Amino acid sequence: HLRKVQALDFARLEAQLFLDTHPECRAAFDYYVKMNDECENAKAEYQAMHGPLLSTSVTADKWAWIDGPWPWQMENGNAKGKKEG
Repeated sequence: HLRKVQALDFARLEAQLFLDTHPECRAAFDYYVKMNDECENAKAEYQAMHGPLLSTSVTADKWAWIDGPWPWQMENGNAKGKKEG
């Protein structure tokens, strides 16, 4: 899931950079909008499963940024060093 977020975020940034030099390109703008929507959806899906990606994404009624494993501590969907079951 994290790699999907990263890939979509990269595609969105590339489209943004292209639009900086080609602001009238409708196809590029449409692609940017599509990548932006997909990226935001992927982030929401990831955060629903694994918690916030950024400290600015915390929406709980308590400071939950440090709860659970960090994204880089995940290995095959499980926290490193954590027993399954």
